[in-house]
Amino acid sequence: MDARNAPGGPGASPARRRRRALGALAALIGLGVVIAAGYLALRASRNRPLDVPLYPDAREIGRERVYDGLQRVQYVVDAPLDAVDGFYHAHEGMVCQRQYARVSERPGQEPLREGHVFTRCQLDRSWLNLTQYAIVTIRPIAGDNGEPGEATLIDIEQVWGD
Repeated sequence: MDARNAPGGPGASPARRRRRALGALAALIGLGVVIAAGYLALRASRNRPLDVPLYPDAREIGRERVYDGLQRVQYVVDAPLDAVDGFYHAHEGMVCQRQYARVSERPGQEPLREGHVFTRCQLDRSWLNLTQYAIVTIRPIAGDNGEPGEATLIDIEQVWGD
């Protein structure tokens, strides 16, 4: 059998070639529908605030919807800064950075960091120009003497949408 007589080859009947072309077109349309449905599902999942883990027993003390796609929620928890900081550092996907009152450079050694002031963490699920992230700021609440007390403020800013 030569190439001209192969199914769908140059010697195939016009009806057979037409059926193959229609089959290929239907497959491409089906693939396009699957890709479009996946994108729409992804987009829908990014059009709401990102769920952020909340430290156990945290109490909401404020909520502000700045505009559609941006809100801030504040919580207070009766736990020291380092405990709350450790909770968020341990969460998968969360990128945290501690801020200190003083950082002293020491040649040949790690810098000396003193006075943990606050921690800022980010959880980001943005992808394909679809925005969904949260910034968590953790700071101690000063006690009556002005020193950091045993309560901590958790400020969560959530941004979402396209």
